[in-house]
Amino acid sequence: MLTTPGVYFEYVERGRPASAPLRTDIAAFVGYAGRGPLLVPIRLSNWREFVAVFGEALPFAYLGPAVQGFFTNGGAVCYVVRVADPLEARPASLTLSGFDGQPTLVLSASHGAVHDPQTGEPLRSGEEPVRYPSPGAWGNRIAVSASAATPSATRAVPDPQLAGVSYLDTLSGFELGTVVRLSQGGTEASAYRRIVAVVPHLQQVTWDEPLTGLGLDPQQPMQVEAVAFTLRIAFDGQVVETHPDLTLSPEHSQYVVRRLQADSALLDAALSPNWPTDEAGVLAALNDPGRWPADADNLPLTGGRDGLATVEADDFLAALDALAGVSEISLLAAPDVVLRAAPAPVAVPLPRPVDCDDVEPLPPGQIAGRVVAPDGAPLRGVRVQPLGVNPGAVNTPADGSFRFENLPLAQIALRFDRAGYLSLETTAQARQVVTEPLLITLAPVTTPPSFAGDEIAAIQAAMAAQGRSGYRVALLDPPETALSIDAIQTWRQRFDTSYAALYYPWVVVDGDEGARLVPPSGHVAGLIARTDRQTGPHRAPANARLDGVRALSHPVGDAEQGLLNPRGINCLRVLPGRGLHVYGARTVSSAAEWRYLNVRRLLLMIEKALEQSSYWAVFEPNNLVTRQLLRFSIGEFLETLRRQGALAGDTPEAAYRVRCDETNNPPDAVDAGQLVVDVAVAPAIPFEFIRFRLGRTVEAVAITE
Repeated sequence: MLTTPGVYFEYVERGRPASAPLRTDIAAFVGYAGRGPLLVPIRLSNWREFVAVFGEALPFAYLGPAVQGFFTNGGAVCYVVRVADPLEARPASLTLSGFDGQPTLVLSASHGAVHDPQTGEPLRSGEEPVRYPSPGAWGNRIAVSASAATPSATRAVPDPQLAGVSYLDTLSGFELGTVVRLSQGGTEASAYRRIVAVVPHLQQVTWDEPLTGLGLDPQQPMQVEAVAFTLRIAFDGQVVETHPDLTLSPEHSQYVVRRLQADSALLDAALSPNWPTDEAGVLAALNDPGRWPADADNLPLTGGRDGLATVEADDFLAALDALAGVSEISLLAAPDVVLRAAPAPVAVPLPRPVDCDDVEPLPPGQIAGRVVAPDGAPLRGVRVQPLGVNPGAVNTPADGSFRFENLPLAQIALRFDRAGYLSLETTAQARQVVTEPLLITLAPVTTPPSFAGDEIAAIQAAMAAQGRSGYRVALLDPPETALSIDAIQTWRQRFDTSYAALYYPWVVVDGDEGARLVPPSGHVAGLIARTDRQTGPHRAPANARLDGVRALSHPVGDAEQGLLNPRGINCLRVLPGRGLHVYGARTVSSAAEWRYLNVRRLLLMIEKALEQSSYWAVFEPNNLVTRQLLRFSIGEFLETLRRQGALAGDTPEAAYRVRCDETNNPPDAVDAGQLVVDVAVAPAIPFEFIRFRLGRTVEAVAITE
């Protein structure tokens, strides 16, 4: 016990950092999705998150079924990277005009902020969160309504001596940056004013300009109303977001750009390029009533393009590069690499409505518009159907126009359908007189091209190449053209690496339009993740049931597996009474020591764990103490693995060896600043063949293993 003040020294043994097994069940998928950011890894923990970020699975793509199969089979966490041609993909957008008809605000389809997988906080650039656009035709299903708002009102009596200062009855709703409309006795001021300073205890505000020249008597009480607008965002005709009391003033807490960044999951906002950038111009625009967004009803976003028709192999390689820096990934799959091009949609002529001789009376409400393609060309043969009202559907003529009469004066839901184009639902306001016809843009159904065999092999080789630097293994899918017994063996000859495993055949799963064939990598990744979480990477991920699979594309029996298994092709089999199983766990390496997938993955985990747990030794003295600390730390880690059954051998000496002493750290290496640790392990090898010998004695039957 210390009783006298002073300085004391206490010598303690320096603790050594401990190594620990790392998580190996996290997968990554690369492929096609309908929405979401491009070439950005997004961390997901369930299927609902996939739908929220990337939308419903595309009917022709394999990414959705793969991710769903991953979670169905026990996967817990994965990353997904959306692929498209970044030069062709475009987010849908809409420009809101002011009352003067000049562009004011640009709205665009957005994914929103991407969160850091470690902290859960949004990634930031300075103080602002990093937002990513969400290109694709999905954004054309968004519509925006704008309406003027007056969130607060009060009364002001200006100081007769200072025309730039006023005293308000209340400051509630009036903060720095608030733009106000002034009126007096029914006469409205010719310009707005903006609050640039607030003195709360005096309820005093300072205006950006004096109140003179507005046509009002600054020495008489005035009505003060805050100027704002409200945005309502609809998706497929349903209002899903409402953002009230927004403003164009950057100092205000309800500044539209900042508020949508913080609150909207669908849109980002930016001031129009026509909006002035100099201080005087901004001041004049804010104080001009004509520059604020005019009222608008259900204006659709347009111009969204998926960028799938021109996808190239380089786009997949770029997606793989985006995953290279995510250290926690251990499994890598790209099922859409083997996608076959779907047949181009054929436009089916739609019947024209039957002409009627009866003349309808003049309608109380009308809706008119024009349907165009993304390039602005009018679309003929689009079936336009009002929902929930009496008028029947019409088909657009060559100019793409349509008109409905005799409608109630209300919001009417409209559905647009045409073969070869994505269907669209939106709402429109029926009016007595149509002053601005609707402009509806339908996006064509685009499917990506299929890759040639050499391109597929090059992408899959790039996946395997990440194994050494990224401590991960690629799960390879064979192309649909390589699903015969001879073709799959030929395909296997393209690879010779322990950082990849090939699975055969494809699987049949349930889809929205019935059963469909998909590559097996997503379901297999889920099974591997489940095995890792239950036991560890040292257990061979085989002889386990696949869930969410109805059947196989090709039957595999003993004869087929007898041909494929020795060649490193992992077979999926239907075992009588046991269901559909993964019945192989080999890499595509020709080296005998790297034949088994669990051996490769165990060694990757050990290498990564030792690398991460040994950083403390950098710049430490290369002496006996440091070497002993490393040796003891690594030895404890390997002993833990041995006791878990990951290493062969009944004793530590038989399971692993760690050497870090003068024998492998000679003076020359020490002088060069190097510290060498030699580690040898004996992984547990799986039994692929269990043989029983059956014999008979006089007394009984004897079985020996």
